[in-house]
This record gives sequence, C-alpha cells and structure tokens, in this order.
Amino acid sequence: MINNFELIKPLLDFPTPLSFYHVQILKRRKDNPDMLRDMEVIEQYAIWDHNDFIFKYADIMATCIKYNARAYINLNVRDQKKVALVTMNLISTYILNEDYKAVKNAFWRACGTTNSQTPKRWIVDIDTKDESILIKYIDLINTSPIGRKIIAIIPTVNGKHIISEPFNVKEFRESRIPAYDTEFVDIHKDHPTILYVP
Repeated sequence: MINNFELIKPLLDFPTPLSFYHVQILKRRKDNPDMLRDMEVIEQYAIWDHNDFIFKYADIMATCIKYNARAYINLNVRDQKKVALVTMNLISTYILNEDYKAVKNAFWRACGTTNSQTPKRWIVDIDTKDESILIKYIDLINTSPIGRKIIAIIPTVNGKHIISEPFNVKEFRESRIPAYDTEFVDIHKDHPTILYVP
C-alpha cells in the first residue's frame, strides 16, 4: 500500500478562487491481469480547496480498494475559467463530428490538458528502489545550472517521483548517471503523481 495523502496535502496551493486540482482513479492491467484494456478510468475528482481534499479522500481510498485501482493527482493547479473555455471548444468539436457520447467527458479531458501552474511542477520518475541512485539524481537536479529546487519526493510502487521546478532538460540528459539513463528515468512536464495505491 502507498498512501501519500500527508505528503501531498501541504503541496496543494490554491492561488485564486478559481484554482483546483485534478484527481483520477485508474484501474490498470498491470494490477488486474484479467482486464482487456491496459487502463480504465474509474472515477475523477476536482479538488476545490484543502477541506474538499480532506473530505473526498475517504471516498478516493474506498474506490481504489473496491476496484483495485490507483489514485493519481496532478500537482499542477488547474484554473476553472481556462478549463471551462477548453471544455466548450471540445464540446463544439464533438457535436460537429457527431460524437455525442464524448460530450460527457469534455470537462475531464480539458482538466488533463489545461494547467495554470507557475512555475510548472515537473516529475522526474525514478523507477528503482536503489536509494543510492535516487540520491545521485537529487544531487544532479539540485546542481546548478541543471535545476532550481526539489519540491517533494513522492514514493511510487517502483521507486520515487521527484517533484521539481523546471530545469534544463538537455543538460540533465547529458549529465545523467550513465548506467541508468533510459532504464529507470523519465521526465514528465505535466503529469500526475501517486496519491494512493491499495
């Protein structure tokens, strides 16, 4: 089990009354080999403020347990106005294409493609439990001019997500620890991190 609620709660910042965060519960074939698809979205949540996060967390955990699914949260804040405008454009496109079933998912799709975080929060996904490798990457990200600031380190099923401010990706790739370049490390610029895994 992974429960990152207490680690993530202080990372949620609501800079304006229109700010919110996007949570998805995903059921994956990796965890459920009998599935026909690689992944299924079970439920999605908008987190409107800290109290809402606390209130909804019990339901998020219960849903994950019921479906043997994982909860993910994107730590790049969303803006209601921007998401509403993208939602409206998506709905218009779906109707023009006579894809009426897709209309109900327009808001959640807009949440997945629209963020207003400044500066953005990136994820360096380290897929190994080897703490010595993790320490080397933390040092690398914190070394000027590669990076500025590591915001948090979030446990995952296979390793850690290093949440950081943007850094020079070219220099990072050129400076990476050679033995672990492609096997263990990915950089995600607007991607969710693990909130809960049963």
